[in-house]
Amino acid sequence: MTQRILNGLLVGALSVALAAGGCSNDDGGDGDGDGQGGLGGDNGDGDSEATGDGDGEGTGGSSDVRPGITGPGVNITIHSVKVSDKDVATVDFSLADDAGHPLDREGLLTSGAVAPSFVLSWLAENEDGESLQYTAYTTRLKTSTEGVSETQSSTDQGGTYEMVEFGRYRYTLATKIDIDEERSHLTHTLGLYATRTYQDVRYVDNEFYSWVPDGSEVETTLDVVTDTACNSCHTRLEFHGGSRRGVEMCQLCHTETNSINPESGNTIDFQVMIHKIHRGQDLPSVLSGEPYYFIGYMGAREDFSDVAYPWDMRDCTKCHDGSQGERWITRPAQKPCSSCHDRTYFGEGDAPDGWTKHTAGPRDDSECIVCHGEDSLEPISQSHYTNFSNPESPDVTAKVLGITDTEPGQQPSVEFEVKINGQEHDILLEPLDRIRVRVWGPTSDTKHSFFETIDKTTVACADPIVRPCLEAADSSFIYHALFAIPADAEGTYTVGLDGRYVPDTVSGVRYPFLNPMLDFAVSGEATPRREIVSTERCNSCHEHLGPHGGGYNQVNYCLNCHNTTAYVEPEDLEPGDEVELSSLNLKDWIHGLHSSVRYPAPLNDCAQCHVDGSTALPIVEGALSSTYASASCPSSQPDCAGVGGVPNFPEVTETTVPPESAACTSCHNTTATKVHAETNSSASGEACTTCHGPNKDRDVGVVHQLEP
Repeated sequence: MTQRILNGLLVGALSVALAAGGCSNDDGGDGDGDGQGGLGGDNGDGDSEATGDGDGEGTGGSSDVRPGITGPGVNITIHSVKVSDKDVATVDFSLADDAGHPLDREGLLTSGAVAPSFVLSWLAENEDGESLQYTAYTTRLKTSTEGVSETQSSTDQGGTYEMVEFGRYRYTLATKIDIDEERSHLTHTLGLYATRTYQDVRYVDNEFYSWVPDGSEVETTLDVVTDTACNSCHTRLEFHGGSRRGVEMCQLCHTETNSINPESGNTIDFQVMIHKIHRGQDLPSVLSGEPYYFIGYMGAREDFSDVAYPWDMRDCTKCHDGSQGERWITRPAQKPCSSCHDRTYFGEGDAPDGWTKHTAGPRDDSECIVCHGEDSLEPISQSHYTNFSNPESPDVTAKVLGITDTEPGQQPSVEFEVKINGQEHDILLEPLDRIRVRVWGPTSDTKHSFFETIDKTTVACADPIVRPCLEAADSSFIYHALFAIPADAEGTYTVGLDGRYVPDTVSGVRYPFLNPMLDFAVSGEATPRREIVSTERCNSCHEHLGPHGGGYNQVNYCLNCHNTTAYVEPEDLEPGDEVELSSLNLKDWIHGLHSSVRYPAPLNDCAQCHVDGSTALPIVEGALSSTYASASCPSSQPDCAGVGGVPNFPEVTETTVPPESAACTSCHNTTATKVHAETNSSASGEACTTCHGPNKDRDVGVVHQLEP
């Protein structure tokens, strides 16, 4: 309270002093009222561009400088960018909080200083007027510890600020901006990013201003990759501490020029760097033993050799979705292509060891389209088709039509259909490579799961029916299962199918169908499983969710194996070894998996995978504990591998972790957190909701919100 009173007195004193002094700029006037007076009118310095905010109100010489109460946020408005005939660039911009209240850049008159940074670049064009890449005027010299120096694109350093009016500033860049005649007709872009910390929360804004120095309209832009595409995986594309956000800011600095990381020798050119980072562990260079890395801020090593891209790398449309997104097809070039295929040799003579010589030998970029055009020998799109994007791929679908004999102890019969390219497919005459019929449940939380396989060995049903067998029923089929519904089953269970069509046994390419599922009542009325994670959200990163060869491609289908009773099987134990075996229950396993890899999004952003409201405590009634285990290999036992690779342990000790604790500690897996969860659990239940429930001190929904 005392601190707040002192702050109030300080603001009051500043207000009086500033009102008396006026804090006036004398370089202005009242403006000419035609929308050009944003900085007090044209000062006759030969500006290449000068557009104000068009309000007809001059802002030079304002005495309206006063402290004020502000709230969270930082928002930039760029009013104009001017470059004089003396190569001096100035930026007229305003700063405000989320409510629109003006902010003092230095944080003296309003809470929270603002730190702006400026990047100024020009956009090259080819002979056809198509955009190429940016080149930054603003640069820096970076020197490695070995004394190797490289010029890199950067922010302006050493510029000066003037306050035009409260919350509005003119920044003069220290970098000389030499716009020659050749560049005067090209698009120029000023990127301004700023950070502000308010009440211990850091806020960021990035804004851009584009113009053409000769006064013509901006027609040439760079729109190959969009934020929407990147953020489908990254949630919010941001780097360098989170202050630079979005593709547009990346493109201003990560250019073809000024692009070498001196320590590693690798280029930070956007076209090359992004391709190589995303291919990561599958880069030919990495596979040959050469790590892909950079040395960044404070000597930190960023090694991307372990990046496992969750999408099919062949699908260029995943990222290239802008208005110019088809350039990977229409404008092939050596640099972007060889960034992924980085052991393809385009030089003269024989390829070096470990490299593959380009079939057509050295070629100019203008010649690439000759062989790799859409109607040529090796179309790029054809090489980059996936099973899902190739128009020649068969469309395989399946549907569960019904299930009978579903009471406890009964052997069920499942009716289903299979279609290929929209036509009913006779799986007795032409069996698919495999179809599995699975039943699991209950839907409240899975504890039972079983399946049987339909393949070329499956027999057609006779009269009387001898299970298992397959019966033709018009255009559908009925599978009479050998397994039985468990005697202790109750509630709702699910029946589903997975399978794959392999039309060419030589190539062996599999075409799996999407898993059809149907809930059915063992007792009472059928109650579907609560929706927690959507397959669509998984597929925002994974294209078509499909581990284990692609056949398991719907989230709830995974539950038939990844349920509360499953845990990791021990492998390669030596006598005397003891190991802890993690749960394979879906929520525990997926949390642990995503938190242990180079995850592309903030891990606290549960909405990347979870549907709205599904992470709130308490967990729904009926959720089961997860099973973990420990296994030991006694020193007296020479062979712990067992027979046929199946572990042969005298004893595996199983333990259970209650559902809320299991979900949380699979990500927050420190010993301290696990002890905390154990301490707040008992035979009566878990007390997590006391602190982590809605509107509590550590509400899960609040602590997992994405930071501003």
